[in-house]
Amino acid sequence: MKKAILSLLITSISSFAYGEPIYLSCKVIDDEGAARTYTVSLDKDTRKITHTSTMEGGRAHNVEGFFSPETISYKYSVSRGLSLRMMQTNTYSINRADLSVVNERRLEIFKTNQSHVDIRTGTCEIIKVKGKI
Repeated sequence: MKKAILSLLITSISSFAYGEPIYLSCKVIDDEGAARTYTVSLDKDTRKITHTSTMEGGRAHNVEGFFSPETISYKYSVSRGLSLRMMQTNTYSINRADLSVVNERRLEIFKTNQSHVDIRTGTCEIIKVKGKI
């Protein structure tokens, strides 16, 4: 197990050193026990992150990321429900040491002045890119 984590860290660090984007496949578990999967493209040089859901028809969000020595974090918001005027904000924090992920999902319903927050946890794996163009 320690060898696997060490090789993962070496791969991650060397990829960041060369300025190439890192690609992750992530999975979190929601309130009902269902798995939510998505991919993440991380570009430390430009501080850009692309989050692509494997659900919702593959919707992608391009956002600015925050890269600290310990974590990579980002968030995006989506308006939902024209009649209820809802806003869903997803905040993600990926641990750079073990690739664990925490997703805080906040739903705000402006018409009724209500909000709901749920926390999802999971893990990410590095996707190896074969045959770069």
